[in-house]
Amino acid sequence: MKTRTAISNNSFIKAPTVREGTKKAVLACLLLVVVCLVGCQSEDHLIVGKQMTQIEVAQTDTAEVLELLPEKGLLATAEAVSVYHKAGWSKELGIVQFNADDSLVKRKVYVQVRSELLAPPFSREKLYIYVQTILPADWLNEPYENESRMNIEIIRRCRELIINDSRPYEEDVKTVSMIGMARSALNEALLQLADRPREADQLSDPKGFPFDHTIYGKTWIKLDAQQEDIYTLKLTSTNWVDPVQTW
Repeated sequence: MKTRTAISNNSFIKAPTVREGTKKAVLACLLLVVVCLVGCQSEDHLIVGKQMTQIEVAQTDTAEVLELLPEKGLLATAEAVSVYHKAGWSKELGIVQFNADDSLVKRKVYVQVRSELLAPPFSREKLYIYVQTILPADWLNEPYENESRMNIEIIRRCRELIINDSRPYEEDVKTVSMIGMARSALNEALLQLADRPREADQLSDPKGFPFDHTIYGKTWIKLDAQQEDIYTLKLTSTNWVDPVQTW
């Protein structure tokens, strides 16, 4: 009687083929590239944004602003300064307006555009707008129907102020491009608020008023009263794009 030799199941396990090994190597390389690209988009590159947070409306003066903002990319007029900074796939624009009488800051505008390559070849684009301004008493004392109507009108005025603040730099293509994006985002926000007036009270909510921008995707806009005459507007947009349909 012949004795059968037991064969281990492990003998049927196939060794990885060259093609499988190549795939794994390619995937590993892609992962490394993505990690490096994402790392390049760290907050350390947002130089202007960090400095703008130290500028206080109605408190910081012209000399302090000039010390805070980087000289590279800085443009100045008699009553304002503008600074542009680009690092990797991040672009920043800051505009600071001063009072003519005491040289204190009366408004600061900050626009940021970032691109993050998270799933090649698709990237996630982000738009961030921050406006803090002193509003004239006659604007705030107008007979509005309610608080929501007043907030909508303040956003409309902020959009006008941003456009006016950028006029001295209209020959600078970079400023025109960044302000153009901010204007487009605020235009869409005002249209959405006009179509959904019952939801306008969300402007003062922590998350803000949500809507879908035709270009910039999911968007939230928020308005806060810092003091009686100082208001802060924030808008954030996020969208996935391909290499062809970039912002």
